[in-house]
Amino acid sequence: MTEVWKQSELERGIGLVVRDETNRYFGDYHRVRLVVTITWPLPETIAAEQTEKTVDLVKVLEQMAVAGQDVARVRDELFDAFMCHARQYLLTDGFAERLWQKRLAEKRRPFNRY
Repeated sequence: MTEVWKQSELERGIGLVVRDETNRYFGDYHRVRLVVTITWPLPETIAAEQTEKTVDLVKVLEQMAVAGQDVARVRDELFDAFMCHARQYLLTDGFAERLWQKRLAEKRRPFNRY
């Protein structure tokens, strides 16, 4: 089951969508899993040359063996800890450009490297 748990827009037009993929796997134990998708608009200098106007980054936050009564608390703690540590990097000037350049380099790199 995938549902949007949280959706917001940060500064500079950065979009944030968090999907909750939490499931019960044994008795009353759960795997709390949040899939965070962060979307940056590309600068106009880059976007004018590309078909894609945004660059995305997907992060998976996960914790196993969570008791049923603690699922909501752990979900909130996982997300809060991620935002506390990652927010300064996500809002850094030039982060979207560097991420886009890294993705381009990965596409150009040959698959079979020995």
